[in-house]
Amino acid sequence: MGLNAWVNCNCYKTGKCLTPPPFPEMIVMSETGEINIKELNPLPLDANGDHDEEKYGLWWEQFAAPHADWRGSACEHEDMTFVRYRLGNISGIASLRMTLAKIVEFQQHRFPVLEHQIVYSGIHGGDFLLPKAVVRLKIELDWIAAHDKTFLNSDELLHLSHFLSKMYDLAESSQYTDNPCCFLISSTSAACPKSPAPTNTRRR
Repeated sequence: MGLNAWVNCNCYKTGKCLTPPPFPEMIVMSETGEINIKELNPLPLDANGDHDEEKYGLWWEQFAAPHADWRGSACEHEDMTFVRYRLGNISGIASLRMTLAKIVEFQQHRFPVLEHQIVYSGIHGGDFLLPKAVVRLKIELDWIAAHDKTFLNSDELLHLSHFLSKMYDLAESSQYTDNPCCFLISSTSAACPKSPAPTNTRRR
C-alpha cells in the first residue's frame, strides 16, 4: 500500500477536448475537476424494494460506459489526468515524515501542509488540497529548498529531493489547471500511470 497524488486536467472547461462528450447534458464536474456523468438517481428498485441490478446495468451500458470511453481519449492527457505521481509506499512516506521531523527539529520551522495534509500517513485517500493550501505548500517547498539541510544523510537528501520535485510539479500543475491536488491510496505503483519527469517547463 502507498500514496499516489494527481491533478486533473482542465481541458473540458477550457474547450481543449478533441471530441465532445457523448452526453453533454449529463456532465457533472466534481470539486476536484473530474469530469463525471450524472449518477442514476434515485437508483431503480425491483418489486422487492431492492436495487434493480438489471436496470442499473442497462443504464451503465447506455450512458456510463460510453462516457468512460470518451474520457479515455477526450484530450491529450491520459484519462484527463494532467499529472500523476507515486509519492511512496507506507514505509517510504514514514521515512519522509521522519526526515521532515528532523528538519523541524534542527530548523525550528513548521510545515503545516506537508506535515498534516500530505505525509501524516502513507495510506490516506479521497482528500485533496484546495488552492489556498497549494499556495502554502509552495511556500513550504521553497523554504525547505532554500535552507540548510547538511544535517541530513545522503539517503535522506536523495529521497527528499525526489519527493520535493514531485510535490512542486503537482503544486504548479494545480495552479495552472485551477484544480486541486488529490490523493489516493494504492496497493501498487502499477495503479499509477507513469508521469513525465518533474519539470517546471512541461508543455501545457
